[in-house]
Amino acid sequence: MSARADAPGAQAQRVRAALGRSQTAEDVAATVAHLAGDGGRAITGTALLVDAGRTRDRDPAHAHDRDGVRRGVGRPSWRA
Repeated sequence: MSARADAPGAQAQRVRAALGRSQTAEDVAATVAHLAGDGGRAITGTALLVDAGRTRDRDPAHAHDRDGVRRGVGRPSWRA
């Protein structure tokens, strides 16, 4: 494991990630391969986060409390 992965706080980041681990170079490579192949032929104009779910709580519209209750802004339009 690299020195950066062993740095203080690295374990805390892994725990916060939805997958319980950090992303790897292989994760990024697999995403790029998918986008470059037939599976990605209709994907345009988007940004993909390959971060093992670590940043999932940064967007308040998609964040959830620990008990699973949605705490975003407004209500989904399909529930209006």
